[in-house]
Amino acid sequence: MDQLKNKFRAARDTIAGIKSRTTVKIVVTAAFAALPIAHLFVLEWFSRGSFRGVLEFAEASPLAVGFDLILLYALFAAAFLAVRKMWAAAALSGAGTLLVSIINYVKFALRGEYFYPRDVVMFRSAGDMAGFGLMPLPLKAWLVIAAVLLSIALFAVFSYDLRVRFYVRLPLAAAVAGSVALFFSNAASAEGVFARFKLYYSSTNMQEYNYETNGFVAAFAINTALFGVTRPEGYSAAELSARLSAYPEEPAAAEFSAEKPDIIVVLSEAFWDPRLIPGTEFSRDPLAHFDRVSASPDSVSGQLLVSVMGGGTVRTEFEVLTGLNADALPTGVIVYDIVKGDIPSYVSRFRGMGYDTAALHTFKAGFYNRASVLPRLGFNAFYGVDELSRIDGVTLETKGGRAADSSFAEYVKYFMDKAGAPAFLFGISMENHGPYWGKYGRDGFDIETANPLLSESDLNALANYVQGTAHADEALGALADYVDARERPTVLVWFGDHLPYLSPNYSALLESGFISGATAPDDRLKLYSTPFVIHANFPLESDMLPASGAEVSTYNLLNAVCGAIGAGRSPFMSYLADLYASAPYYSSVLETDLPPETREKFTTQYYQTYHSITGN
Repeated sequence: MDQLKNKFRAARDTIAGIKSRTTVKIVVTAAFAALPIAHLFVLEWFSRGSFRGVLEFAEASPLAVGFDLILLYALFAAAFLAVRKMWAAAALSGAGTLLVSIINYVKFALRGEYFYPRDVVMFRSAGDMAGFGLMPLPLKAWLVIAAVLLSIALFAVFSYDLRVRFYVRLPLAAAVAGSVALFFSNAASAEGVFARFKLYYSSTNMQEYNYETNGFVAAFAINTALFGVTRPEGYSAAELSARLSAYPEEPAAAEFSAEKPDIIVVLSEAFWDPRLIPGTEFSRDPLAHFDRVSASPDSVSGQLLVSVMGGGTVRTEFEVLTGLNADALPTGVIVYDIVKGDIPSYVSRFRGMGYDTAALHTFKAGFYNRASVLPRLGFNAFYGVDELSRIDGVTLETKGGRAADSSFAEYVKYFMDKAGAPAFLFGISMENHGPYWGKYGRDGFDIETANPLLSESDLNALANYVQGTAHADEALGALADYVDARERPTVLVWFGDHLPYLSPNYSALLESGFISGATAPDDRLKLYSTPFVIHANFPLESDMLPASGAEVSTYNLLNAVCGAIGAGRSPFMSYLADLYASAPYYSSVLETDLPPETREKFTTQYYQTYHSITGN
């Protein structure tokens, strides 16, 4: 034991001798001071995917790099002042950098979206999100983990701690952190600082451009500054009122008022047409019921332009139910997190006409804050999976690890049969949610999918997605048959919220030739278009959409329904109908320019969105 103690003392004295050398002090201090530079490199490496991409970014955007380093050094200084020890500051900053880098990498690989400030808010739902998209960590993640652990060990051994009293350190740390927080709290003043580094708020109109041109840190910082809803330029309640005064209130038709039809609106999770993927063959048609229902003389069908890909259901949901446009909001924000009060919507309009309004979702009611917000849109009741599972007479089955679409259809029938007349029911399905690889392994398949153009893993994901789509299609067929058999006039509206994210980095869609990339306007139109069908058990008189091949944006879908059944329109809905005539199928995700007069028309919708969200 004494011999071991002597060896320990000798090692300690040797290290102390080494630490006392001026050269060592300089090297260790310089290495510690360079950590924020290393952190910036790691963040950009994970975001861009290659060393070369990081170097090209640094060469092309030196001012953005300068801003990034100022911000990272400020945060690093606050951490060091707070914890005092080099190894602790290295551990805190390294772990944070690694966590953010991996989240950004995984999210982009699975959903084609970068890490946004709103994702921090969504950590409260991390348990719900965990099963949605998991993938193995890349080799570089393990390399960075090893580097972080090594740096912590080295700074623990060769550490020159900050020798400043806590009553000086902690106020300084708070002052630095507070200054950073103050900077982000005022978007107007921050805008001037960003502009000095040639960073502009307008870049958030297209987040791929924002992150690629400005870099991950600066792009995230810009999104943070704009996280709250900013007042649109030129907005005032009086100006909005004046714009809408040009559009009259359109009264309901006499036929509608005589017997208001029941309305069923279904957001079918990731509902899309896999037959569009070149080279794909199926043992049976996965969308036979969709084609059958669409071909009915009492149906209208086509393509719905959505603004999300692979996820972000709530954005499509919000636009469809309200007629508002999330383009007016920061890209990274979850709209249900910023709703201040009641929002006029298609739902509240139907409730005002005497409809019994309800919503159901075969997932947790609190996810995306729906339990709090859906009543503000005009729903009298909202039922999540826990409430649904307690209903007698409907069995909640699971397929692919999710609540089955066959059960979802039964719940829709159950609530329609027990609702007061007239009824407006909104339902969100869950079965066909990703991830898709191996999804139906335990349940088996009743439809086979083949595509020689795809890798084994991509074909596995596609085959599982097709199985879920076939189940959704069967649920659509069952609900259409239910509508046709009802005595009361009834309308069924069925649509997909977004395309599936079948595999990392669009590989299944690229390998098959469905798209050539993810940036060309034609490819983006493919990536952001889902099928929809409006079906009724009585003749529809659509004043907006053709019977087939219709193209419409989310916010005008229920407006078209109102026109087809003669429900009348509010001034805002009449404005949206007029907007449809100029731009029937538009969203900022398409990256296409609009004529100035058409772009000006969208200003009214942006004003209405701001007014509805904030109440100002």
